[in-house]
Amino acid sequence: MFAIELMMPEVSVETFLPVAIATGTATFVGRWFFGDAPAFLVPPIQVIAADANALLVLALFALLGALSGVAAAGFIRGLHLAEDLFDRIKSRYLRHMLGMLALGALMYLLLRTLGQYFVDGVGYATVQAVLAGQISTFWLLGLLAVCKLLATSLSLGSGSSGGIFSPSLFHGGGRARSSRRATRERRGRRDHQRARRPSVRRVMFAAIPDCRERLFRLALKIV
Repeated sequence: MFAIELMMPEVSVETFLPVAIATGTATFVGRWFFGDAPAFLVPPIQVIAADANALLVLALFALLGALSGVAAAGFIRGLHLAEDLFDRIKSRYLRHMLGMLALGALMYLLLRTLGQYFVDGVGYATVQAVLAGQISTFWLLGLLAVCKLLATSLSLGSGSSGGIFSPSLFHGGGRARSSRRATRERRGRRDHQRARRPSVRRVMFAAIPDCRERLFRLALKIV
């Protein structure tokens, strides 16, 4: 389906069969030489215990789903906006030249400031880095999301051939890493506050040595 989205302007029996045979053959040859490895190495997922924290995690998942829906709507609107802006340029060659020039300037700016392109190609390397925890800061994840949206809009809006499947993985991986980071930081602050908050039991155990010392001094005076 990904090959059909990229390569075929229309779907028919005559065009679908060659693409299906080609993609099946390419998949077989690729797995024969490189092995049946997954596209991404996902870290192991911890099993959630069935307690009150599980309900909180489910609520956070629901919130993440709502935020993902809003981000997806913004992604589609941004893509349509770029297409409308580039459609104002009558020459298709000039339209594509301007789009690729802007994309090249964006990639060069990322290279000069961050040391990597990040938004080049399908972005699988960046997605793997996000899953592995190599990219986890909020400002960088947000910046890469905006830059990937801009790069995809410039490419497709100016007339390049491509899809939105890989950019969707790019944005989804960034949102998941951001939510995980936010959850961990909130849990860390809560545990730190609990550790600093004196409980009744801690006060009682801390007062026991002082009481013993006072009783010992009183006994010495009596004697």
